[in-house]
Amino acid sequence: VLPAACTVYEEVEYSIKRLTALKKDLENKDKSKHAIAEAMMLLQRMRGYLTLSAENEPYIVRKNQTIMLNRELDEAVTNILSMNLERDTSRRDNGELEADLAKNQERRE
Repeated sequence: VLPAACTVYEEVEYSIKRLTALKKDLENKDKSKHAIAEAMMLLQRMRGYLTLSAENEPYIVRKNQTIMLNRELDEAVTNILSMNLERDTSRRDNGELEADLAKNQERRE
């Protein structure tokens, strides 16, 4: 086992734990800014392992993908993405047919 693979494994495990814990904070208006920033940082870190570069050759990226899929990182990300957004229904209430605006634009992004 490559030391880099162990690092990816440990970071994936940590990311899954943090993303799962952050889901509660994302729903809390007082903590959501910090939670969004941390979740984005974790996802950026994981994205680095999936991007081809001088250090990440195609076979390394495939191995990293396998580690992430086997540890089910995709489920933690999907759980966050499937969270309901609070919507401002005032436009609909006034008879407009356009989509409702998200109350929390940062979380929508």
